[in-house]
Amino acid sequence: DFEGNDDQCKEKCDELGCSGFVRVVEGSNYSGKCYFRGGELRPVTNHTSDTRYCFRPSSQAQAPAHHMQERSYSKERGQCFGDTELLRDFEGNDDQCKEKCDELGCSGFVRVVEGSNYSGKCYFRGGELRPVTNHTSDTRYCFRPSSQAQAPAHHMQERSYSKERGQCFGDTELLRDFEGNDD
Repeated sequence: DFEGNDDQCKEKCDELGCSGFVRVVEGSNYSGKCYFRGGELRPVTNHTSDTRYCFRPSSQAQAPAHHMQERSYSKERGQCFGDTELLRDFEGNDDQCKEKCDELGCSGFVRVVEGSNYSGKCYFRGGELRPVTNHTSDTRYCFRPSSQAQAPAHHMQERSYSKERGQCFGDTELLRDFEGNDD
C-alpha cells in the first residue's frame, strides 16, 4: 500500500504510464486507494456502493513511451520479478516484447522461449526489478533495460487529467491499493 493524494496518484499514473485510474474517496474500505489501469480505458460507468472517481489523462497528452528514446536491454537466462506485474501472457518475439515494455514503461520482463505452455509469451514487471534467479522447468530469459536508459515517465511532460464520478476499467490493471487522499 502506498500513501498519496490526487496529485500523487496522478504522478504514480505518469510513472506507470497508465491510461487512467480510479480513486475511491469514501463509503468503503477501499477509500483513499487508487487503482491504475492500462491499455484502452473504457467509458465511465455509474458506481453507487461508494464514492469514486475515474481520472483519465487529457486526450492531447501523450503516453510516456512517445517521449522516450529506444532503450537497450540485457538478456539473462532465468526468472526475475518486480514489485508489480504490469501485463501477463503477451505474445511476441524479443523485439515485440521490448517495444511493449517501452510502451508500458516496465522495469523489465520475462520471455519464455520453450518447454512449457507459456512459450512465446512475455510477462512485464514494474517497480524495482529483483535479481535473476535460476529457472529449470522451461527456457526463459529476463530482459532488463540498460542502466543508462530511463523509464518513459522521466521523458514526458506533465499530463493534465479529467475527473469524472464513477468507475472505469482498462484492458489491464497496473497497480492496486495505492493509498491517497484528496489533498
